[in-house]
Amino acid sequence: MPVRFNCRHTALLFSLIVIWGGVSHAEEPTKAPGFRQLVQTRQRALMQEVIAYVQQNPGAADAEAARHWILETALTSGLEDLALSTAAARLSNPVLDADAANLTRRVQCLGLAKSGQIPEALGSFDELLRGARFQAATRTLDFAHQLSVQARLNGDLEASRAVYERLVAAFPINPVIAEIAETRVAKIGLIGKPSPPFSATDIKGEAVELSQFSDKVLILDFWATNCPPCLEELPQLKALHEEFHPHGLEIVGVSLDERVSDVEEFKTRRQLPWRMVMNEQPAGRLQTDFRVVTIPSLFVIDQKGNVVNVDLYGGNLRAAVAKLLPIKE
Repeated sequence: MPVRFNCRHTALLFSLIVIWGGVSHAEEPTKAPGFRQLVQTRQRALMQEVIAYVQQNPGAADAEAARHWILETALTSGLEDLALSTAAARLSNPVLDADAANLTRRVQCLGLAKSGQIPEALGSFDELLRGARFQAATRTLDFAHQLSVQARLNGDLEASRAVYERLVAAFPINPVIAEIAETRVAKIGLIGKPSPPFSATDIKGEAVELSQFSDKVLILDFWATNCPPCLEELPQLKALHEEFHPHGLEIVGVSLDERVSDVEEFKTRRQLPWRMVMNEQPAGRLQTDFRVVTIPSLFVIDQKGNVVNVDLYGGNLRAAVAKLLPIKE
């Protein structure tokens, strides 16, 4: 007799996932082993078990509840590639309501991208955008960022830009979307090229030049002490710095705060070990050359001074750094 799907037996594990601070970014954990890796491993195994249950019992009374759980869990845990078959089967339902279709299409879109099927992912994104004008624009913008990142991780910069071109076309009278999309495309345009010139004075009064980081991997992090998404990323950056600094990683924070004292106090209280500079410099705002309009904005610069990627976080950022600074066991 097959085991029935029971939402209650997943409640504790799902609660742990929600508590996990990095879940909103749907990206891989930064460091293992530990609590995050344990939850990720268990979550993957449980998803595979529930997927198998649905495949074996497609007509069960609770099969649709199981499919919904699979898709929601995939999207919140960064496991969209595991749920591709579930998404495809659900989209074939001619009476699927709009909210369910939206969730399913998001999972399919990211799952295809993570599987390296970028043209198919863009096609799925086009379908998603057909109903986008009836959704919150910021939600669709956030999703576009995730898809654009996946395209870049697959080495497809053209597709990464195309995501934002499609987004603007879907919101033709929204100037905010147009401006943000334009600046993000401009940042993508920096990838593979020498970093914009960088010359500043840090909060201790010492000069900071890009040339100081030759043969180092540099993360340039534009942030502010009153930016919640920026602060959410700090534990990840601290863990990354601790792991890779001995092997050649440097981080420079560029604060958009108005007062140096706020940054000094925050840096001390949060024990941030990397150097900080203010965005406002005598020669102008540092954010201008880096096309920064929204924060957090982050740039990965390699040992030769070239921008290799932008706006990566969580496991995606760690993977990019590890590729540039492989640690020999």
